[in-house]
Amino acid sequence: PFPTGVSAGNDVSICSGSSTTLSGSAAAVGVTQILSNIFDAVGFEPMNSNDDNRWVYNASAFAGGSSPELLMRYYTGGNPTPVSIYAQSLLLNATNYTGLSMTFKHMLDWRAGIAPLALQTSPDGTTWTTRWNLNATAVVAANTVTVDLSALNNTSFYYRFLYDGNIYNINNWYIDDIVVKGNSASSTYSWTSTPSGFTSILQNPMVSPTSTTTYTLAVTSNGCTVTDDVVVTVNP
Repeated sequence: PFPTGVSAGNDVSICSGSSTTLSGSAAAVGVTQILSNIFDAVGFEPMNSNDDNRWVYNASAFAGGSSPELLMRYYTGGNPTPVSIYAQSLLLNATNYTGLSMTFKHMLDWRAGIAPLALQTSPDGTTWTTRWNLNATAVVAANTVTVDLSALNNTSFYYRFLYDGNIYNINNWYIDDIVVKGNSASSTYSWTSTPSGFTSILQNPMVSPTSTTTYTLAVTSNGCTVTDDVVVTVNP
């Protein structure tokens, strides 16, 4: 997201030989939604699976969201039963965020025994760390899970949903409305001038132009920049 409320202040007139303070401002940076994977719109982030017979997008809403949703299903045909079945995301860039967390909705149609469910993350798509897991021994009603991902602050990572056990122990595992949030990094301020010659990284620097000058404020947060201008007119 771009920084909002960026302002370089109001134009001002000063006498020759005088100074004025530039007034830069931007809206406070707070919690930002980095990813909203609700599977309901064209262009949602794909979840690449190691078993496309079992991981599918299904026209159902059992997880508590709206149709469609991500589904891992018991499947009698196709590939032999794998030990680990997962659906993996694209690389998620959270390099400018702290306080990371994920929520997702899910529902398990359990059949028998133990059904091991997990959410894992990886910096490279090879080495995986479990961030949430549940060894279900009964039907799991539709609910929302919140997972602390603060260990991944200021990083880029993959995430995946994993079933690691006997596939015959479940009928279906439904997942929907995957949301990742974090606290945006603080905004930075940068001033330049036309005619050139002035630069500053202060939010409110003092200037003493000798002729009428346009000052440009650039505010950057989340890797995105917005600019605004203010004119200081110098009267003889």
